[in-house]
Amino acid sequence: MNEALSILFQADNDLKRIIVDATLHREPRIDFQTAQAARVLAN
Repeated sequence: MNEALSILFQADNDLKRIIVDATLHREPRIDFQTAQAARVLAN
């Protein structure tokens, strides 16, 4: 069986933006959502 697998990464609110940007630059097919985009707020 050879099925495509889609993985979504959810970045924590304290994950530095440069890490997300560098990851997406290296592999643009990664589905990476930031906490800000998901409207997750840190307490």
